[in-house]
Amino acid sequence: GNKKKKYDDLHFEVDLVLVERQPLPVQTNDSIGGELISSAQRYIGNGQYEVTYSVKIAGLYLMYVRSIDGTGISGSPFSVTIMPAVLSAEHSVIVGPGTIAGIAGMLAEVRLYARDEYRNFVDTYNIDEVETTLTLKSRHDSKHERAIGFIDPVNNTIIKYTRCDAGGGIFNLDYTPLYAGEYEMNVTVISPGGLESSYFSSINFGPSHKVLTKLENEITVNWNKEPFSCAEVECTPIRHLIGTRNFGIRWTGYL
Repeated sequence: GNKKKKYDDLHFEVDLVLVERQPLPVQTNDSIGGELISSAQRYIGNGQYEVTYSVKIAGLYLMYVRSIDGTGISGSPFSVTIMPAVLSAEHSVIVGPGTIAGIAGMLAEVRLYARDEYRNFVDTYNIDEVETTLTLKSRHDSKHERAIGFIDPVNNTIIKYTRCDAGGGIFNLDYTPLYAGEYEMNVTVISPGGLESSYFSSINFGPSHKVLTKLENEITVNWNKEPFSCAEVECTPIRHLIGTRNFGIRWTGYL
């Protein structure tokens, strides 16, 4: 007679379709590459399947889950939000006239846009810092300055400063040089240790439900403790921000 298929013989088709790309704060010449999604599935018992997939482009996706005959399961398609990975200094973008030239005594504009290793723009939520160092390598010759007895500064004069995320993963690296000459600019990303914790006001881990993000050296939650300074969240404890039911917390990083 006919035999029923075993659970581990059944398979499903899982397709993810990008419907809304993550906003791009600045246009770049490099391409993010084609959408690369791979998935795998396995039967884990009790009529349940584990499906894993890999997505590199951040944004809003629709996940279609169908049986082999093309029939969609109940609830399909599902809405899936893919968030950017952690900041990658190598793949971040730095722009502005101050990266090419400047005028002594005037503000030179420089912006750094944080991106992850897949070239998605990243909002670091003030977790990461960027340290900028400008070193005067050679002084421009000036007959006027020599005529009035101006003393040249010693080469290797250094301008050094550290900036936090000004919002949306944009770092303001403006500077004001005092001496004309050729400078060398070095930009370093400083990422503190710990796990990035994101708190959500529902079990939906979408960006619209995110209440706050902070860095934690250990996973401990005190619901009555203020998450940041009083000025930033008006001294409201975490439990009042995300509620006591149907909330979500995501920890990201390595232990």
